[in-house]
Amino acid sequence: DVYKRQAQIRIQTIQGADGTERYIVHVPPTQGADLWSSEGSLPGTLEGWNGQGQPFGWANNIYAMAGRENAGANAVTAAMEEAGIPPGSDVAFVAHSQGGLVATQLADDHAFNAATGTAGTYNVTDILSVGSPVQTYTPAQSSTDVVNVQHVQNEGTDGDFVPTLDLEGRSFRHPGGNPAENVQDVPMQTPHENPDFPQPDAAHNAHDSVHRDPHDPSVYSETSGYYGTPTQHADHPALAGKADRMDGQYIGEDVVLVDDVVIDARRI
Repeated sequence: DVYKRQAQIRIQTIQGADGTERYIVHVPPTQGADLWSSEGSLPGTLEGWNGQGQPFGWANNIYAMAGRENAGANAVTAAMEEAGIPPGSDVAFVAHSQGGLVATQLADDHAFNAATGTAGTYNVTDILSVGSPVQTYTPAQSSTDVVNVQHVQNEGTDGDFVPTLDLEGRSFRHPGGNPAENVQDVPMQTPHENPDFPQPDAAHNAHDSVHRDPHDPSVYSETSGYYGTPTQHADHPALAGKADRMDGQYIGEDVVLVDDVVIDARRI
């Protein structure tokens, strides 16, 4: 399966109402070989992880959480270079799960997130993620605004455990937590499972971005999954504030989509 060997990173070129070109980078979630192999043994699992070119495999979560150089972050930077994004350009990341973790790690890096225009730097203005552990990192610029939607327990449903893996920012760098003012988790209730598209288990119901019809993947639920939550609650203060902040720059009636490319990335 080609999607287990490589990641697709979507980059949109946007012309804002002021005529300035900005960029939206869509960072994918964990992909590739399963968390556990079909044999259920550690050697088999490691072989599955290592025997692929997938930069957003399960193992990459460990490196990203630890703040180490990792294949996912390298894939994003390479894709941005291939897309020809000029240094110093305004960039917004949109991501799910591991994608949000990688995006916030990049935004934490002063050698990446800067408005100087130096080669290899970008002005990361916004990150909007869902189901991501983002509180470990503090953006290098105080002007970078991070909002992550997190599903919490609802009556009859379980919450999404993935965003809690950041332990509210506790790490070797921040033993007591990381109360970065420009990084915000937005807790929202996990929607009830859509009976039209039942999920394999409660974890998938709470964490998956889109719930699709298993017989026709082009058909998806507009009321469940992380896609459904912001759609159904666009008036939530944090989401409405984010939309207002990005209006006229990345979204809105006066904004024009100039280019839309998908770049394949492999781990080498």
